[in-house]
Amino acid sequence: MRDVPGILAALERRLEAAGVDGANDITCLPTGWVWIGEVLTHHLCRLAGAIDEVIYIDDIKEKFGSLRVYVCCDGAARAELQPLAEWAESASEGRCMVTGRPGRIRSAGWAFCLSDRLAALHGRDPQLVMELMYPKAIDPT
Repeated sequence: MRDVPGILAALERRLEAAGVDGANDITCLPTGWVWIGEVLTHHLCRLAGAIDEVIYIDDIKEKFGSLRVYVCCDGAARAELQPLAEWAESASEGRCMVTGRPGRIRSAGWAFCLSDRLAALHGRDPQLVMELMYPKAIDPT
């Protein structure tokens, strides 16, 4: 099992080191979309190192079962940020928020993108699915 909180914390540190403001928002990704965060972090750090402007992450969140990334800067690099945000949203669509495998939107009071297997598990044990989707940090003691 992957240490998702540890991976997300490492992504946050990389963004902070690159001078990206709002880096903490990357830690809000569900397990199945961590790979999107890894790609997003790579490109944001690359861009931050190539420009003389501050990149701001205004928000990263799940909305209606897909990922939303709100990122901006004050200068010309803004044109490169919007396609990256659109890619992240597109990459998350139809991807299970727990496994990253194909899924579809399920609505049980809240919209989640889940695979058939995880949707069935959610019907039996919604708390377990939430814990798999957003695991807590592993206690090293």
